[in-house]
Amino acid sequence: MADPIETEAPDDSGSVTVRRFEYQVHISVQAVLEMLAGGTVIHVTCEHIEDVTVARTGDSQCVDGVFWDFQQIKTRDAVEPWTLTDVFRSGPLKSLWRTHETVTGTGLTYQLTAGLEGHLDPADEAVQALSNKLFRLV
Repeated sequence: MADPIETEAPDDSGSVTVRRFEYQVHISVQAVLEMLAGGTVIHVTCEHIEDVTVARTGDSQCVDGVFWDFQQIKTRDAVEPWTLTDVFRSGPLKSLWRTHETVTGTGLTYQLTAGLEGHLDPADEAVQALSNKLFRLV
């Protein structure tokens, strides 16, 4: 009897699709593990409003003590670091703005997070300029 795992699949497009969501799964699992370990995470939702939504408890300044983190997760096949232009083209800010417009005025205390698989290119002039402006604000 042949092992199906060793048989070439007639259509392997599902593997490519799963790969696109692998980093999103890693982010979600980190929050779930924190929840299971008794941390501040009380709720993790995937693919509703944003790619990942994490609810944390214990903040007295939040409505019902819950703080919401709406996360837009971006991945890509390239192994090079992200330029700021790459980030803008991939669209997380547009999605996060849509989320802001959806939840603003609801009384929720929340943050919007753009998560990138990989890192920003420190040699990118736009990344350097943004970094310099942010450090001056601190």
